[in-house]
Amino acid sequence: AAIDGNGIRWQKISPNQYRVPLVAVSANCNTIAAAEPGQLTAFSCYGKELWNTSTKYIAKSVAVSGDGQYILAGTQYQVVNFNRSGSLVWEYPVPDYTGHIKASQDGSRIVATTRHTLYYLDSDGTALWQYPMKDWTESLSMSDTGDLIAAGTFNNTFTIFDGSGKAREIVLDTIPVIPVVTRAQEPNVNTSVTPTRSQAAPASPGLTAIALGILLLLIVCRKRS
Repeated sequence: AAIDGNGIRWQKISPNQYRVPLVAVSANCNTIAAAEPGQLTAFSCYGKELWNTSTKYIAKSVAVSGDGQYILAGTQYQVVNFNRSGSLVWEYPVPDYTGHIKASQDGSRIVATTRHTLYYLDSDGTALWQYPMKDWTESLSMSDTGDLIAAGTFNNTFTIFDGSGKAREIVLDTIPVIPVVTRAQEPNVNTSVTPTRSQAAPASPGLTAIALGILLLLIVCRKRS
């Protein structure tokens, strides 16, 4: 289903009655990709099916370039790249299933991760470099230009890459934690202030009324006497 600010724009039901666990949308909202077991489908933003193809292996991740011209799927043993017309552009073999995949704005740079390796590919499907991750990759992101990649792993390590493959690892446990001081932990400081005459609180309206009543009663009694 495609949803905008007004609600559901359109929805499709899989002809095979499969669940559709993977979807991706281009940054310009021009192309939508959906993957179900053994199938990869591309739609326009209006719900028109552009093409449908079978995948050799079950897709584990999908991505669409920012301009909507390339649709990628990471499967159990390969990364596949299709253009918006449905033609296969290239295939890249990997030793394990591809858990995450991202594409740059123009599709010229693709980053994909398997269990313990990050691959950086160009528009021809050539690996420019790869990086051994220390643990399972839990999250992946890439800038529109493809020259900045960020990956988070299961062992609390956050790794930032540039387009040349230079990496900087940050272990999240080393970030200092600023303690939060609760009221119970605050120093015992006497904040009470003895009011001066100018700071004294005004009399209660009820007490003022009683005082005026007594004063009037005394005046009346004096006149009668």
